[in-house]
Amino acid sequence: MFTLGRDREIENAIKHVGSKEKAALLITLVDDLHNYLEGTENRIEESIKLAFADGCTGVWESAGTWLRKLCNENESFLEVWGQLAESKKANTRFRVACFLEDIPEEIQKEIGEKLRHDTSRKVKEMSEARIEEMKL
Repeated sequence: MFTLGRDREIENAIKHVGSKEKAALLITLVDDLHNYLEGTENRIEESIKLAFADGCTGVWESAGTWLRKLCNENESFLEVWGQLAESKKANTRFRVACFLEDIPEEIQKEIGEKLRHDTSRKVKEMSEARIEEMKL
């Protein structure tokens, strides 16, 4: 998987989010991603889940983008989308709905249907809008 390198990705994360404090979850994610790619540690799944669910604007979007890239490299990461879509937090499920177009096709329809019938109006509306755009 292509990255700009650990230091450059961290620098870009801070610029993108606005401060080191706001980017803390994203910085951890970038570190864990590079550790995963180097084969030294494998905490990337938990880092992605945390940044996606709890990150501020800019952080959760970046976490979703990294997850999409990881899925392209390793299909075992497809499960993370499903886990996020089943979160107890409606805000996390809403974020998954925002990414429906980017979720790999293997699970896109299944997750889209699940979110389309969500208990949260906000999640339902976002997933229905994405599904309509994609013509699923």
